[in-house]
Amino acid sequence: MDKADHAQKSRALSAAHVLKSLENWGFKVADKVERLMRATDAVCTLPLKQGFTHPNPRDLTFDYRAFTSFFTLDAIADIGLSEHLGFLDQGHDRVKAEQMDGTIHEGELVAEIYIMMNAGSDTTAIAMNNVMYWLLENPNCMANLREEVDTVLEPDEIVASYDKVKHLPYLRACLDESLRITPPTTFGRPRRTPPEGWNILGDYIPGDTTVSTSAYITHRDPQVFPKPESYAPERWLGEKGKDL
Repeated sequence: MDKADHAQKSRALSAAHVLKSLENWGFKVADKVERLMRATDAVCTLPLKQGFTHPNPRDLTFDYRAFTSFFTLDAIADIGLSEHLGFLDQGHDRVKAEQMDGTIHEGELVAEIYIMMNAGSDTTAIAMNNVMYWLLENPNCMANLREEVDTVLEPDEIVASYDKVKHLPYLRACLDESLRITPPTTFGRPRRTPPEGWNILGDYIPGDTTVSTSAYITHRDPQVFPKPESYAPERWLGEKGKDL
């Protein structure tokens, strides 16, 4: 893709991804959060099968990884296409095949939607899985986070609006620390060296060479992140956190 094509695609999509635009769709995200919570609760409150005195452990298994994917796919389809896929409600991501009449002429549009649905859903689902993993592995962090979130929730409120949680420092720290230690994607944005080449950390890189850095390695620089293998949301708080 040349620079002109890249600029055109960037202009077409950038407006939809600015924070203000995303905030306007908060009610749709909240709806998907409620559906995700109902799916979780359904496993916890499943009645015993006839003739059983104890639940089958398999009936109590909730595949959080799968449901985070259902969550992101449902949310993206609702926000981007005003389409109700219903993956969270049905508990799987199979859709009914449709026979299309004629030929789809909007090939580029279809390609963009395909990228949006796949790239956007996977990275978000992975991030949700990772932060849940680290919070379960660090119960003190989970307790601190719940205490902070409880300060903005009403007694009968299940899902907090973005306006209520966007300035919660410990919540943001937990998310940032999870993204640091387990980034959803490890590939940095590629760049091209100038025609005359460039010296990077003492090594000469020929001109017109695509270069990139791994987020996984960068996020583990002990000079920037002491004890880089430890999940420590506190590193993002206070004056030291501002430097990060």
